[in-house]
Amino acid sequence: ANNIAAWDGSRWLPMGASSASVSAFAVRDGELFAAGVFTDEAGTQGRLGRWDGERWVPIPPFFSGGISSLTVFRGDLIVAGDFTSVGAPANRVARWDGTQWHALGPGLNREVTALAVHNDELIAAGTFTHAGGQLALRIAAWDGAAWRPLGDGFADTPVNALLSLGGRLFAGGEFLRSGVTQTRRIAEWVGGSWREVGGGF
Repeated sequence: ANNIAAWDGSRWLPMGASSASVSAFAVRDGELFAAGVFTDEAGTQGRLGRWDGERWVPIPPFFSGGISSLTVFRGDLIVAGDFTSVGAPANRVARWDGTQWHALGPGLNREVTALAVHNDELIAAGTFTHAGGQLALRIAAWDGAAWRPLGDGFADTPVNALLSLGGRLFAGGEFLRSGVTQTRRIAEWVGGSWREVGGGF
């Protein structure tokens, strides 16, 4: 099983790909998508593929950089990473409606490492400092039309993980502060600002 495998409840099964790496999975309309760097059975290389039940089908076009995160937002597949083009300009994040790729406004100025959907907004986090042309330190929200920062963000180091759980949004990473507030490596978005969770790490 070359870097992609399926667990059927009792054993691991190969999933028909020769892959150098896999960075993310997402399910859209009952279909499984994988991101990374892989070669399908026909020898076609790609960064994004769809599992058709027997093999991986590459999703064109060529991405100019790596993909680190996938999610589904309002029915579209969202792809994020360190690319600047998906056949047309798209800075670090793009959406696929099943037939076409679309940029999400001006996008982000540096890599996106994590995605989440929270309160009907797409949340992106990573190493970036600007979203949609405005200051947004490592984390920002897309409402379907424009990007906005989430509070003071995290000025010192990247955000590596996001989770929306029970109406609560959590961020994790290497950061120590949000603005002047201590948030040691894990924070929750509460009332328009970030606060540390359980004493942090």
